[in-house]
This record gives sequence, structure tokens and C-alpha cells, in this order.
Amino acid sequence: MDPKTSKESVIAEGTSCKGIVTSACPVTVSGMIDGELTAPAAVVTTTGRLHGKIRVEQLTSEGQVAGDIEAHTLKLSGQVNDKTRIRAQSLEVKLDSSGSNQLQVSFGAATLEVGPEPSDGEDRAEPTGSDDDLQ
Repeated sequence: MDPKTSKESVIAEGTSCKGIVTSACPVTVSGMIDGELTAPAAVVTTTGRLHGKIRVEQLTSEGQVAGDIEAHTLKLSGQVNDKTRIRAQSLEVKLDSSGSNQLQVSFGAATLEVGPEPSDGEDRAEPTGSDDDLQ
């Protein structure tokens, strides 16, 4: 959260929200949001789940995210569920070492688009290869 900003919206652990959430200040999700979130920034804690259409400038997730995610800056260290599309100018993936001898970040079947938007007339690159190429 920006130190200049004293306001914050919090979805506490044990709280779930279904529908559209719009906030002019950063949002911390320790519970669950299932629907749409529009905010300048969002933090998903280790107990948090954020599913749906997510539009933020900055997203930091240590919990679970799924859906259609658009963020300028995205920092992931939790779980990305199946059928998730991520578009970000900057993507940072932090490996999680808690609770095991192995470092990992969990991605389901997700589409990642990192970098600037293609200019008009440019084609988006099509994925090549298979999941086997990643092993």
C-alpha cells in the first residue's frame, strides 16, 4: 500500500463477497471475492481468493487468483487457477518455499501476456510447443 494513502478496503478472512467491487483505494483480500474487482491496487494474502474479472494497476498475490486479470505490475507467489488469463506490463514470480523442501509456484492452465500491448497492425504471438517443453 502507498504510504501516502491512509485508506484501504479489506475483505477479511472468513468474509466472502460475490459481485462487483469497485474501490478508489487499495484492496486487501484475506477472504474471497468472486466477481469483478476494480481498484488502484490489490493484495491477496495467503488466505485470500480473488476470482473473476480483475482490473488493477498493481496486484500482489500470495493466495489464489483466477479469471481475467489485467494489471500494470503483477507479483505472484501463490496459486493461479485453470482458465486464467493474465495481462501485465511487468510480471514477477516469487517461488514459495513454505511447508515443503521444494520451491514452487502453482499455475493451472493459464494464458500469460507480458509486456506492452501490440500496436495496431501487429499480430500477437501465438503459443508454440506444449507443456512437455517446459519440463
